[in-house]
Amino acid sequence: MLGAASLAPVWADTTVNVSTYAQLVNAVNNAGGQPPDNGQYTIQFTQDLIYDGTSATNLFTLTKDGSPLVIDGGGFSLDMQSADRAFFVVGGSVTIQNMEIANAAAKGGSSNDRAGGGMGAGGAIFVADGGSISNGGYWTPTALTLRDVSFSN
Repeated sequence: MLGAASLAPVWADTTVNVSTYAQLVNAVNNAGGQPPDNGQYTIQFTQDLIYDGTSATNLFTLTKDGSPLVIDGGGFSLDMQSADRAFFVVGGSVTIQNMEIANAAAKGGSSNDRAGGGMGAGGAIFVADGGSISNGGYWTPTALTLRDVSFSN
Protein backbone atom coordinates (compact mmCIF):
# COMPACT_ATOMS: atom_id res chain seq x y z
CA MET A 1 0.00 0.00 0.00
CA LEU A 2 1.32 3.40 -0.90
CA GLY A 3 1.39 6.08 1.75
CA ALA A 4 -0.08 9.49 1.14
CA ALA A 5 2.43 11.94 -0.25
CA SER A 6 3.14 14.98 1.80
CA LEU A 7 3.57 18.01 -0.37
CA ALA A 8 5.09 21.13 1.05
CA PRO A 9 3.50 24.33 -0.20
CA VAL A 10 5.29 26.00 -3.07
CA TRP A 11 5.70 29.70 -2.45
CA ALA A 12 6.06 32.07 -5.35
CA ASP A 13 8.77 34.70 -5.47
CA THR A 14 7.46 38.26 -5.67
CA THR A 15 8.99 41.22 -7.54
CA VAL A 16 7.69 44.76 -7.04
CA ASN A 17 8.90 47.52 -9.38
CA VAL A 18 9.25 51.00 -7.85
CA SER A 19 9.80 54.34 -9.59
CA THR A 20 9.21 56.77 -6.68
CA TYR A 21 10.37 57.05 -3.09
CA ALA A 22 6.77 56.69 -1.87
CA GLN A 23 6.46 53.41 -3.79
CA LEU A 24 9.70 52.19 -2.20
CA VAL A 25 8.37 52.95 1.30
CA ASN A 26 5.14 51.10 0.48
CA ALA A 27 6.98 48.10 -0.98
CA VAL A 28 9.27 47.83 2.05
CA ASN A 29 6.31 48.01 4.43
CA ASN A 30 4.53 45.29 2.43
CA ALA A 31 7.65 43.09 2.48
CA GLY A 32 7.66 43.12 6.27
CA GLY A 33 4.07 41.90 6.30
CA GLN A 34 4.67 38.78 4.20
CA PRO A 35 4.24 35.43 5.95
CA PRO A 36 7.42 33.52 6.80
CA ASP A 37 8.90 31.32 4.07
CA ASN A 38 6.77 32.96 1.40
CA GLY A 39 9.52 32.98 -1.24
CA GLN A 40 11.96 35.74 -2.09
CA TYR A 41 10.53 39.28 -2.09
CA THR A 42 12.41 41.56 -4.49
CA ILE A 43 12.01 45.32 -4.76
CA GLN A 44 13.36 46.52 -8.11
CA PHE A 45 14.18 50.17 -8.89
CA THR A 46 13.14 51.29 -12.39
CA GLN A 47 14.82 54.72 -12.15
CA ASP A 48 16.74 56.94 -9.71
CA LEU A 49 14.73 57.52 -6.53
CA ILE A 50 14.80 60.78 -4.59
CA TYR A 51 13.50 61.31 -1.08
CA ASP A 52 10.37 63.38 -1.68
CA GLY A 53 9.89 65.10 1.67
CA THR A 54 6.32 63.84 1.95
CA SER A 55 6.93 60.23 2.96
CA ALA A 56 8.00 59.67 6.54
CA THR A 57 11.75 59.33 6.77
CA ASN A 58 13.42 56.26 8.18
CA LEU A 59 10.46 54.03 7.38
CA PHE A 60 12.74 51.34 6.08
CA THR A 61 12.50 49.05 9.04
CA LEU A 62 13.17 45.84 7.19
CA THR A 63 11.95 42.83 9.12
CA LYS A 64 11.76 39.85 6.85
CA ASP A 65 11.31 36.68 8.90
CA GLY A 66 11.93 33.45 7.05
CA SER A 67 11.98 34.74 3.48
CA PRO A 68 14.78 36.69 1.83
CA LEU A 69 14.24 40.33 0.96
CA VAL A 70 16.25 41.78 -1.95
CA ILE A 71 16.33 45.48 -2.77
CA ASP A 72 17.84 45.73 -6.25
CA GLY A 73 18.70 49.24 -7.40
CA GLY A 74 19.21 48.09 -10.99
CA GLY A 75 22.17 50.46 -11.29
CA PHE A 76 20.10 53.46 -10.18
CA SER A 77 20.57 55.61 -7.08
CA LEU A 78 18.65 56.39 -3.91
CA ASP A 79 19.19 60.05 -2.96
CA MET A 80 18.05 60.77 0.61
CA GLN A 81 18.54 64.56 0.24
CA SER A 82 20.46 64.61 3.57
CA ALA A 83 17.14 63.96 5.34
CA ASP A 84 17.80 60.60 7.03
CA ARG A 85 19.46 57.21 6.70
CA ALA A 86 18.33 55.07 3.77
CA PHE A 87 17.74 51.74 5.51
CA PHE A 88 17.15 50.60 9.08
CA VAL A 89 17.46 46.80 9.16
CA VAL A 90 16.22 45.07 12.31
CA GLY A 91 16.04 41.44 11.32
CA GLY A 92 15.78 38.77 8.73
CA SER A 93 17.77 38.07 5.58
CA VAL A 94 18.18 41.27 3.55
CA THR A 95 20.27 41.93 0.43
CA ILE A 96 20.76 45.44 -0.91
CA GLN A 97 22.43 45.48 -4.31
CA ASN A 98 23.26 47.32 -7.53
CA MET A 99 22.75 50.89 -6.35
CA GLU A 100 24.31 54.11 -5.16
CA ILE A 101 23.09 55.48 -1.84
CA ALA A 102 23.59 59.25 -1.92
CA ASN A 103 23.22 61.97 0.69
CA ALA A 104 22.03 59.69 3.50
CA ALA A 105 22.49 61.01 7.03
CA ALA A 106 21.71 59.73 10.49
CA LYS A 107 20.94 62.81 12.53
CA GLY A 108 20.71 62.90 16.28
CA GLY A 109 17.91 64.51 18.21
CA SER A 110 18.09 68.13 19.23
CA SER A 111 19.03 69.15 22.73
CA ASN A 112 17.19 71.42 25.12
CA ASP A 113 18.38 73.56 28.01
CA ARG A 114 18.64 70.59 30.38
CA ALA A 115 19.91 67.69 28.28
CA GLY A 116 22.17 66.78 25.39
CA GLY A 117 21.01 65.74 21.95
CA GLY A 118 20.38 62.18 20.84
CA MET A 119 22.92 60.09 18.97
CA GLY A 120 22.53 59.87 15.19
CA ALA A 121 23.77 56.31 14.65
CA GLY A 122 23.90 54.29 11.51
CA GLY A 123 24.90 56.57 8.67
CA ALA A 124 23.31 55.34 5.44
CA ILE A 125 22.36 51.94 6.85
CA PHE A 126 21.70 50.99 10.47
CA VAL A 127 21.74 47.29 11.32
CA ALA A 128 20.33 45.97 14.60
CA ASP A 129 20.72 42.36 15.60
CA GLY A 130 18.05 40.75 17.70
CA GLY A 131 16.19 42.01 20.74
CA SER A 132 12.64 42.36 21.90
CA ILE A 133 9.95 44.57 20.46
CA SER A 134 7.00 46.22 22.19
CA ASN A 135 4.36 43.70 21.11
CA GLY A 136 6.18 40.86 22.90
CA GLY A 137 7.76 39.39 19.78
CA TYR A 138 11.42 39.11 18.95
CA TRP A 139 13.48 40.24 16.03
CA THR A 140 15.28 37.50 14.22
CA PRO A 141 19.04 37.69 13.83
CA THR A 142 20.01 40.00 10.99
CA ALA A 143 21.83 38.82 7.88
CA LEU A 144 22.60 41.84 5.68
CA THR A 145 24.42 41.48 2.38
CA LEU A 146 25.58 44.43 0.28
CA ARG A 147 26.51 43.78 -3.36
CA ASP A 148 27.72 46.48 -5.72
CA VAL A 149 26.54 49.29 -3.43
CA SER A 150 28.36 52.61 -3.40
CA PHE A 151 27.94 55.54 -1.03
CA SER A 152 28.39 59.21 -1.84
CA ASN A 153 28.40 62.42 0.18
